[in-house]
Amino acid sequence: MELNLNNLKQAFSIALPGKIVQYSMAPVDRMTEIDDSLLLTYKRSAVCIVILKDEDLGYYIPLIKRTSDGGVHSGQISLPGGKQEEGDKTFFDTATRECFEEIGIKPEISLGELSPLCIPVSKFMVQPVVCYYENEPRYQLQVNEVEALIKLPLKQLSLFEKKINNEELNYIKKNAPYYEIEGFKVWGATAMILAELKEILKNFTF
Repeated sequence: MELNLNNLKQAFSIALPGKIVQYSMAPVDRMTEIDDSLLLTYKRSAVCIVILKDEDLGYYIPLIKRTSDGGVHSGQISLPGGKQEEGDKTFFDTATRECFEEIGIKPEISLGELSPLCIPVSKFMVQPVVCYYENEPRYQLQVNEVEALIKLPLKQLSLFEKKINNEELNYIKKNAPYYEIEGFKVWGATAMILAELKEILKNFTF
């Protein structure tokens, strides 16, 4: 079944679920409210939720496993993305530039945005941008930042169930909600973003 891109764009243009859904996957000790004056100090960034099609998987989005470099997001599963740079005019520019730099593909079709999300531990304000890539991908991973690429079928996203981590292991906080894909635990901001995406796409068939 082919996706109707206009229907997808419409789904992302209406009122979004936002914090109510995002915080269903938030770590238990996460800040829920951030003072406006503090928020002004946060770095602007964007992540790219890019939808592609595979003959075997159907429609999917690529996730990445970050390298274990000792940073606050070291070793975590995330979406391609990073901070906004001077030449970026929009969050779409940031998201697609970072997507190209990290996994070697640059989407050109914008479908919309999800609710922005603040990450207190690294002081980033993240804007998730949803895109479509219609060409055959030729992935090229940025080896200094990306250890592996993980394909998440959208039909699998709809079946995701919330689980709770019972021990602090593999960079995952104790008592943090997570989704599991191919043996990887997806938690924190990425799980919060995927929770909202799942809610928006629940009436679509993939």
